[in-house]
Amino acid sequence: KVKKQFPCPPLITSSLQREMARRFNFSAKKTMLIAQQLFEGIELQEGRTGLITYMRTDSPRLSERAVNEIRKWIKEKLGKEYLPEKPNIFKGKKTAQEAHEAIRPTSVMRDPETIKGFLTSEQYKLYKVVFERAIASQAKSAIWDETTVEIGDGKYTFVAVSQMLKFPGFLNILGMPKEGKGLPPLKKGEKLKLVDVDMEEKETKPPSRYTEGTMVKKMEDEGIGRPSTYATIISTLLQRNYVRKKEGFLIPEHLGRVVNNLLVTYFPDIFNVRFTEKMESELDEIEEGKRDRVEVLKELYVPLETKLKSVENSIEDIKSQNQIMTDIKCDICGRPMVIKWGRYGRFLACSGWPECKYTRPLPEDIEVIDRKCPKCGANLVVKYGKYGRFIACSRYPECDYTSPYTIGVKCPEGCDGEFVERKSKKGKIYYTCEDKNCNIVHWYKPVSIECPKCGNHYMLERHRGKKIYYECPKCKNKINK
Repeated sequence: KVKKQFPCPPLITSSLQREMARRFNFSAKKTMLIAQQLFEGIELQEGRTGLITYMRTDSPRLSERAVNEIRKWIKEKLGKEYLPEKPNIFKGKKTAQEAHEAIRPTSVMRDPETIKGFLTSEQYKLYKVVFERAIASQAKSAIWDETTVEIGDGKYTFVAVSQMLKFPGFLNILGMPKEGKGLPPLKKGEKLKLVDVDMEEKETKPPSRYTEGTMVKKMEDEGIGRPSTYATIISTLLQRNYVRKKEGFLIPEHLGRVVNNLLVTYFPDIFNVRFTEKMESELDEIEEGKRDRVEVLKELYVPLETKLKSVENSIEDIKSQNQIMTDIKCDICGRPMVIKWGRYGRFLACSGWPECKYTRPLPEDIEVIDRKCPKCGANLVVKYGKYGRFIACSRYPECDYTSPYTIGVKCPEGCDGEFVERKSKKGKIYYTCEDKNCNIVHWYKPVSIECPKCGNHYMLERHRGKKIYYECPKCKNKINK
């Protein structure tokens, strides 16, 4: 059967932020900053020129002038066959304010390639995305030939589906997808020979953590924030250490969990995804004259004021509930210390407060090793310095003992040293002998695996894509993990 793939609408704030995050790993804040530059104007040959329309919008609507200009571009550049009979019209969400039209180039006559020399790399990327999406929104649908084949033996039925692109339509602008090989010619009732069965076992996986792009989509779906505030909301969460970014994902921090639990527990009616939606509805009713402004404010403020007073009276109990007891002893009175939150983050305080007011900074997450300090007998820990990991006494600064971070592989150069981990000035990890008189260096990690070919007592761990293999530094023999 023939299937149509309809063109995507032109970009709005949320879809622009998602697209730039997906394609170029831009943060929402960075996307809006670059969009602002293009909106305010770039110095071109003809002078300072605004290249895109206003970038804080929730409407996929295009002005009549813009639609006519885009349709003319499609007819001239791609041909009549790519131009639909009538302009494509896209509807916004029910909650959309539609104060501004969609994000589009101010003139499609300014092709991204012709003005590339006037733009930074990041400005060019964003302008190209806006330009192509606006053009594609007014092109014809793509047409696919879809073939479905059912193969059975009376007991089991297997289904194969093939899609072949018949007419690219708007995909000719956004980029052609990779096509499969398709199915071979088959006849109804034809007997087929089974060559192989490939069984794949899969397990259900938990949902992925949010990226900035998927977080914007979630906020849009839940009615949280407006196009003008999506980037600010995410930036605030990062700046206040409620979340952190790791490999592109937003990871909740302990502080964020504590704040969230407190607010949801004590103010459940306000810190609720439905609250914003309800407020928007009530504001619309005030505007339409259906509700009295003072009445709506009273309904919100009176219970809120009562709740605030209740929370203020029990603030010390709330603080104590969110302290974490540790096994670290107070240096003054010997009581256990607790982890508290202050204006500048977490710190250690004596649990005997206010009788004992001793505090100290919270040490970094430390890795204790199975060795004692040769100077004072305290535990040795792994620390991180300018040139990588090293071993230090846990009683620093009272005891200043340090030693290199060895990896347990002996040096082959006839000395008594072991390989240690170091970091170059550019931040790359390398391995050398702990004996400063020995000049051996490896850029790959030595491991205690004997080479099966020459008998060398260690090999180097290397990576090829996701695969790990080992290479002998002496004879270059390679073995798989």
